[in-house]
Amino acid sequence: MFSLRRPGVRARRKIALLEIDYDAVLSKILARGGDFADLYVEQGEPFSILCEEDRIEKVVSGRDWGVGVRLVTGGKTAYAYTNDLTTASLNELAEAVGRAAAASKDPSCVPMLNLTRK
Repeated sequence: MFSLRRPGVRARRKIALLEIDYDAVLSKILARGGDFADLYVEQGEPFSILCEEDRIEKVVSGRDWGVGVRLVTGGKTAYAYTNDLTTASLNELAEAVGRAAAASKDPSCVPMLNLTRK
């Protein structure tokens, strides 16, 4: 048996997701004049093993996490997401999605914003 995970990483990420003040993020988003907003929070650990002819050819594992926000205002919908769970990044996410929805003239063409940090 083996583990490809560093000890404690999963626990720290899970705690970070639990410590986010989601009410404050939603309030900040709606303060820009939206009719409705929701958050999508996700954490996962994909793992796959590729076997060919009874041999392990490839092992892939990872950690995915992030927060996405959707804002509906005046019939327009904007979406933005990030994997940076800091308060500053979530505030930036709220501002960005509000600006995107307000700036769009065509309700069928609002850009999706990727604020993912590498």
